[in-house]
Amino acid sequence: MDINQTWGYNAPFLGQTIVFEKGQHVHINLKNSLPELTTFHWHGLNVPGPITDGGCHAPVYPGEVKKIDFTVDQPAATLWLHAHPCPSTAEQVWKGLAAFVLIKDAKELKLPFPRKYGINDIPLVLQDRRFHENNQFDYLKDYDPDGVQGPTAVINGTVNPYFDVRSQKIRLRILDGANRREWRLHFSDDLPFVQIASDGGILPEPVGFTHLMLTCAERAEVIVDFGKYKEGDKVVLYSDDIPLITFRIHAFEKDDTVLPDHLVDIPEMKTDKNTPVRKVVMSGMDEEVMIDDKKFDMQRIDSRQQVGKVEYWDI
Repeated sequence: MDINQTWGYNAPFLGQTIVFEKGQHVHINLKNSLPELTTFHWHGLNVPGPITDGGCHAPVYPGEVKKIDFTVDQPAATLWLHAHPCPSTAEQVWKGLAAFVLIKDAKELKLPFPRKYGINDIPLVLQDRRFHENNQFDYLKDYDPDGVQGPTAVINGTVNPYFDVRSQKIRLRILDGANRREWRLHFSDDLPFVQIASDGGILPEPVGFTHLMLTCAERAEVIVDFGKYKEGDKVVLYSDDIPLITFRIHAFEKDDTVLPDHLVDIPEMKTDKNTPVRKVVMSGMDEEVMIDDKKFDMQRIDSRQQVGKVEYWDI
């Protein structure tokens, strides 16, 4: 396989953001133009498995086109699309097969959030890579069974990126798209920010932070207020002491919008009193990771649940 090559979704690396509306019926043709099988997994999208969801059980072979249909039926959220073939998920994501998927709905549109995409509503894919000879990726040379890491931060496919701030408040949709790395995020001057959403969508109320940690595949939406800075200033987003992206402050109009104390209602999930607690034990490292003393086997089903029924799991 040619290592001097990146992969992407309709792009040389990563892919354009896909936007869905709640209630929208979607028709998609999934074409694999790669030299090996892949899958297209809608991470966080509430759709039936295994074919529509695109996990290990739904391979798309080289040259094959698969047609899928689904109706978007969940609240506004930041999700993502990535390859999920077994056992090469990590390698294909490392090569670039990942992209944002955003869901919009009427409730989110009523909230005072920045939502001008690319202007004050910005996606950030946080990844890391090692650049070998001629600045190429080499997954096999970097391979680690615990997950491949690289010493260089790559943000939206770019090294040492900057963003020109032209609005006082910026909404960042942040995805940990790395294979292994955790990101411990904070701004220079410990500039505070407000988290408004996580993996499942909008939070019940906004939460203020100066530091935020994201683990692999996790998402967070935050609003940052640059109101105390003046034109010409620079603010840096760090992970620990590693600079990730520089925000270059330009002139902007004053923004006095205030987030409400309550954002959205999240339905309470109640278990039936007769439903037993399901106990699960996770163990092992490297190639010995197990659930209830069993290694993963895509041909085996270990448990079944009824759709819509709430269970209490003790993990």
